Amino acid sequence: MKSGIRLGSIFGIPLFVDLSWFLVVGLVSVTSAPLFGKFYPQFSLLLGVAFALLMFTSVLLHELGHSIVAKSQGIEVLSITLFLFGGIAAIQREPNTPWDIFRVAIAGPLVSLFLGLLTLLASRELLGEALIANLRDPDQLLEAVGALRASSGLMLINLSQLNLVLGIFNLLPGLPLDGGQVLKAVLWKLTGDRQKSARWAGYSGQALGVLMMVQGALTFFRGGADGLWLALIGWFLYSNASQSLQMNVLQKVLLEEPAEQIMTRDFKLVETTMTLRNFVDRYLLLQEPQHAVYVATADGRDRGLITPEKVRQFDPSTWAQRTVAELVTPLDQVEHVELGDPLSDIILLLEEKELRFLLVRSAVGSVAGVIDRTDVVKTLGKRLGFVVPEALLQQVKSEGKFPPQLGLLNLCQQIARQSRLH
Repeated sequence: MKSGIRLGSIFGIPLFVDLSWFLVVGLVSVTSAPLFGKFYPQFSLLLGVAFALLMFTSVLLHELGHSIVAKSQGIEVLSITLFLFGGIAAIQREPNTPWDIFRVAIAGPLVSLFLGLLTLLASRELLGEALIANLRDPDQLLEAVGALRASSGLMLINLSQLNLVLGIFNLLPGLPLDGGQVLKAVLWKLTGDRQKSARWAGYSGQALGVLMMVQGALTFFRGGADGLWLALIGWFLYSNASQSLQMNVLQKVLLEEPAEQIMTRDFKLVETTMTLRNFVDRYLLLQEPQHAVYVATADGRDRGLITPEKVRQFDPSTWAQRTVAELVTPLDQVEHVELGDPLSDIILLLEEKELRFLLVRSAVGSVAGVIDRTDVVKTLGKRLGFVVPEALLQQVKSEGKFPPQLGLLNLCQQIARQSRLH
C-alpha cells in the first residue's frame, strides 16, 4: 500500500498517510475530547487531537518494528502507510525462511505490548493509588492528583489499553494479521510446505473475518453501535485473507504450469534456401502480423531463428541472390525454454532479458512452440478464473509489457530465491 500524502521518511522508509487516516483522527479527536475536557475544558478538542496523534504514533512504532527487522534481513521496506484500520509496512519481498518470517511478524506485536506495559507503568507512576481508586470517576481523580497529572495519566492509561489491544489482536492466527504470518511460519516449519502453510493461514483469516462480521452485526442489532466497527474490521480481514489466498493460487500456477501448456504454434517455418526476395514478398509484404516469429528449417530440421530486420543490411538488388540462411541465428544461440520449464522461469527470462518472445524446444532440440507475454496473460486468466479483455491482450502484445499491477517480476524473483535456498 503506497498511496496518499507523503509526510517524509523514517530510517529511510517513506511514510504516507491515506486520506482515511484524517477521518479516523477526526473521529478519535471528537470522541475523546469530552474525556480530557473534564480537566481542561478550554483545551478539550486539542487534547483529543493529541491523543489521536499519539494513538497513530503507536501504530507507526508497531510498523517500524516490522520494518527494522525486515531491513536487518536485507529486505527493502518500500513504505509505511497509516490508514483507516491502522498501518501497513510494504516490503519488497517476503523473508526466505520460516524463522525470518516469524521474526518480522512478531516484531510489531512485541513493540505494541512493550509500549502498552511502558505506558501502564508511566500512568501508575503519575496517578499512584488514584489510578485504581478513581479511574472511572474523573472528578475524584482531579481532586486526588490535580488536572495536569490526571489528564496525562488518563491519556497514558488509554494509550496503554490501545497498545495492549493492538498487540494482542494482531497475534490472532489468521492472515493478514501478524499472527497469521506467525501461523504460516510455524506450519511451514512443521510441514516443509510453504504454499500449503500460506493457504491454511489464509483460511484461518477468512474464518476470523466471518466470525467478527457476525459478532459485529449481532452487537449492532442489539443496540451496540461499536458492533458496526467490529463488522467493518471483520470485512477488512476477510477481504485481505481472500487476497492472500488468491496470491497463493497465483504462486502455485507460476510454479507448476509448464511451458508445454502455455506455448502456441504461432510461428512460421521457412526454408533456409528461400531467397530474400521470396521471403520479403511472401511473408513481409503480405500483411503478416507485426510480431510474427520465423523459424528456419533445412533438411527437415529446425536450424535457427530468422531476424527479419537483418534484411535491411542487404541492398534490395541483391535479394534475389541471397538466401534466408543469412538472416538466421542458430538455435543454440537463441534464448529458449524446455517443455517442462515452469511459468515463473519463463516470466523471468522474458523480463530480465527484455525479450519479445521465447522459443520452446522439445527433447530432440526442435522448436515445439513459442511463448510471448500475451500467452502468459491468457494462461493466468484461464488458471485463475478471470476473463482477460481482448483490448488488454492487444495492449500487452503491442507494448511487449505485462500489466504493472500484476507484479509478476517481483513475485517470480522471490520464487527463484526460495528455490535456490532449497
